[in-house]
Amino acid sequence: MDYIKLAQAIDYEIEIKKSRFICYLFPIADEADFNDQLAKLRKQHPKASHHCSAMILDIHGQVYRTSDDGEPGGTAGIPMLEVLNHHHLRQIGAVVVRYFGGTKLGTGGLIRAYSQSVSQCLAQAYEQRVIVHSRQQTVLTVGMSYKQVDSVRYFIDQSPLAVHLLDCQYADTVVFKLTIQDDQCQKLIEQLTDQFHASLTILELGHQQLDIPLNSPIIKEN
Repeated sequence: MDYIKLAQAIDYEIEIKKSRFICYLFPIADEADFNDQLAKLRKQHPKASHHCSAMILDIHGQVYRTSDDGEPGGTAGIPMLEVLNHHHLRQIGAVVVRYFGGTKLGTGGLIRAYSQSVSQCLAQAYEQRVIVHSRQQTVLTVGMSYKQVDSVRYFIDQSPLAVHLLDCQYADTVVFKLTIQDDQCQKLIEQLTDQFHASLTILELGHQQLDIPLNSPIIKEN
């Protein structure tokens, strides 16, 4: 599985023509999760004018739900959903709580306001590195002598491959636990073998789903 998700909940508030728009983004495991979060926010903001929402559950983006919660049809939930889809986010819920400020925004103004609310909240999420790329990785161990540790670590740090050092174990020898994209695993093994003249002990352990923080909103589908 390979998808973009939110690692933890985040919120952000903007004001447009005296109306307050408070966006809440949160990870969800199922629709019951989303319903619980929406109920909590309704209880937290009982005097709000609207509690508009959007949800994407399926990692392929095929299971979703939107609600305008009293705003004109198509001006809130769908624009919110489109922002989430633009960033390829999955297993995520979004609720924008609006406190009406007395000035009507019109159809176009509402669409922009709800889109902007989610977009700016996502910008904060990227800045705080709580948006992650969840990818299936190959896990492997690399055993080495103590005198090889600095060289192997430097090799990993400088590698253009998507390799991550998860753990180090020090005993009679040193063992690094690594993860790497499945399609790059064999290339990494070949490079390590060549670089260190087959002196390392390399074992593949299987697969693991790994969350890698993202700091850029520019995401491309594979």
